[in-house]
Amino acid sequence: MKQNQYNFKISVIVPVYNVEKYIEKCVKSLLAQSLKELEIIFIDDRGTDNSVNIIKKYVSENSGIKILSNETNQGVAVSRNRGMKIAQGEFIAFLDADDWVEKDFYEKLYEKAIEENADIVRGGVVYENKGEQKTNKGVEHKIKQIAEAKRFIPLAYNWGFGLSIYKKELLEENHLEFPLLTNGEDIVFLVKALYYCKKFAYDFSAQYHYVQHQDSASHKYSQKYIVSVISHFVMIIEFLNQQQLCKKDYVAYMKNNILNPLHNYWKNFVEQLGTSEDIQYFLEQSNNIFRLLKYQKDMEISNYVNKKFYIFSIFPLYSIKKKNKVSRHYLFGIIPILKVKTK
Repeated sequence: MKQNQYNFKISVIVPVYNVEKYIEKCVKSLLAQSLKELEIIFIDDRGTDNSVNIIKKYVSENSGIKILSNETNQGVAVSRNRGMKIAQGEFIAFLDADDWVEKDFYEKLYEKAIEENADIVRGGVVYENKGEQKTNKGVEHKIKQIAEAKRFIPLAYNWGFGLSIYKKELLEENHLEFPLLTNGEDIVFLVKALYYCKKFAYDFSAQYHYVQHQDSASHKYSQKYIVSVISHFVMIIEFLNQQQLCKKDYVAYMKNNILNPLHNYWKNFVEQLGTSEDIQYFLEQSNNIFRLLKYQKDMEISNYVNKKFYIFSIFPLYSIKKKNKVSRHYLFGIIPILKVKTK
């Protein structure tokens, strides 16, 4: 690859929507980057606060900054896809507007990419929660093990697409973009990118700061949220069903990255006291997910359903609230799940 065919080494895409409490720290962390050949693309998703005006203070001083505005509020998937279409960098990166990165984050990832001729390079993450900082060395160790064993990387790296840089050629050649979902679109993108990746590398000393807060979309369990969650699981399963993934990795991925998260979503949704109709819909769609899976006997789907859904569903469902009354609907909710058939 000729280095001079790109105007920038990395293009960073940042969707912006009602993040005025966080955006200035995000912008300053990008402007302080030690890698100077950096293109920064902000996508204004038509929020109602002062976020974009804060960004504009820095635009005139920095030719590498661009601000694009959506005509209406479109969501992060549309915004990221739009940014990718105009990006001029050799690599593409994504940063959430409420997060920030250490000053050498992109330089370290880029140097590792050049050193190892990698398509994707992942950095490390610091979890920020009300002034406290945490890391997860266990995940980093697992990623190293999976990578060294040349197994399917999403077995260990299944969250945090923004922690990586992606070779633009990889994304273009495989027509990769974010599906138009409100939740889970990033995981679909990450799984596909890692599947097509010929060379994966990492430098966990490069630090991305992930800011956790309760107003995040990931904490809201509405029916719209569940529809998107189910859809992203289906997209991943249908994609992997069509690929040449070994049985061992397929079964492990489906157990750990589809069935277990599905169960967690289910528990959280019930605890949020969704309506009986919403829960019935979730159970029916979960039933459809089970039918999509290959190697069902190897995953012991029937046992999974009985242990994970049946046992944990009976008692929470007694507390479903509907029109300020308590209803008992557990049989109504459990029956569809018990209809699952294994091959």
